[in-house]
Amino acid sequence: MHQAFRYRGKANYRDALFLTYEAHAATVLNGFLDDLATVLEAFVNMAGAFSAIRIGASDWQAFINDLDDHLNLLVKPSDVWP
Repeated sequence: MHQAFRYRGKANYRDALFLTYEAHAATVLNGFLDDLATVLEAFVNMAGAFSAIRIGASDWQAFINDLDDHLNLLVKPSDVWP
């Protein structure tokens, strides 16, 4: 949670200002976007692990199966939360 909160603040406040200082922001943005993807992946994994423990293995698996059956996403929840 702390990591995700820090990057939210970074995106909202600090980096938005400093990106305007660069002549070519694409290089700065690439690293920042990669970092955001890493933080998002860690947050999603943590949230899944917490939820699985909180609701129990059988209910968690039923939830994942329901998401896989009914959501039309490029990445299936079962690919993220095995």
